[in-house]
Amino acid sequence: MSSTTTASPTATCVTVTPGKNGYVPPEACNANYAYDPSFAAAVVTSILFGLLLGLHLFQAILYRKKFCWVIIMGAIWETASFVLRALGAKDQQNVTFATVSQILVLLAPLWINAFDYMVLGRMVYFFLPEQKLYIKATSFSACFVWLDITSFLVQLGGGLLLTGTGQSAKVLSIGKNIYMGGIGMQQLFILAFFGMVIMFHRRALVLEREGVLATTGKTKWRMMLYCLYASLLLISIRIVYRLIEFSRGTGTNNPIPYHEFYLYLLDALPMCLALLAMSIGHPGRTLVGPDSEFPHLTRKEKKAAKAAAKAEKLQMKMDGMLGHERVASSQIELLQHDKLSSSFEAGGDLPVHPSQTWQPRELYKGESDMV
Repeated sequence: MSSTTTASPTATCVTVTPGKNGYVPPEACNANYAYDPSFAAAVVTSILFGLLLGLHLFQAILYRKKFCWVIIMGAIWETASFVLRALGAKDQQNVTFATVSQILVLLAPLWINAFDYMVLGRMVYFFLPEQKLYIKATSFSACFVWLDITSFLVQLGGGLLLTGTGQSAKVLSIGKNIYMGGIGMQQLFILAFFGMVIMFHRRALVLEREGVLATTGKTKWRMMLYCLYASLLLISIRIVYRLIEFSRGTGTNNPIPYHEFYLYLLDALPMCLALLAMSIGHPGRTLVGPDSEFPHLTRKEKKAAKAAAKAEKLQMKMDGMLGHERVASSQIELLQHDKLSSSFEAGGDLPVHPSQTWQPRELYKGESDMV
């Protein structure tokens, strides 16, 4: 294996002539992997993710749950990532295979995470009579999904910098820090979400003891909730692994980036199990009938509802103005009454309207004769 030395403004590295399957040592300038990737492991993992993808597609169609496209997208990204990794294992000098595979595996869990948020929102809407956990189920679900999107965008920015070819050490460090910030945000949101899941769990237990769930026939909440717990825990394991991997740097004292085993054990396996958990506790099995989905209004219905809300707000405003006028009038009358009462109690004459004041009048002729 021959080599040449290439100098750059930031570092000096060696460009090595690729060996079998395009392999070069991790320290080489033309290295796309920090190890010799396993073709067999990538094939087996891509098959597992492919089977889970097919299972979720089948369940989404069977149960007619449109929002399941989110977890299907996560399964597609995981499958595609390891298919590209298998191709890259046989062509390790192909930058596209290495870059796209890395971006997909870094971001795919966010889709599964978003699905978990959407599932709990629908569980709140379906099982709880008040259809809220402090805030409405629809707003609660949308809030966490938008937080997940924010985390997604941050991680995407960091991931693009990390996987770019020919990047300087400074740019790679910035990308690493941005990505770590993104997954740190994701874990923070998951912890807050865990609190909401526990609140739902406690509320469901109360409703079960009171017989409310039995009355409505909505009793099969446990399996779905436990699978949701499992999915969130597995995603958290994967996040902790990535935080440790990036926080310790890429030096020789950090073995994680240089051993593919950790990727499969602490990233691929947890995500496989998370997809399996949400298939076992699939919402389509439990969320059936009225209130199993958020209400979907047509554009005409939304416009009518908006107009009605505006009219109601205007009416309330008018009623408030009339109420203020009545109060002001009552206060004026009360003040006048108090003033009259005070004058009378002081021994003074009650004020009399000018029309009621006595005035002398002329006497008629007959009256003057009598006088």
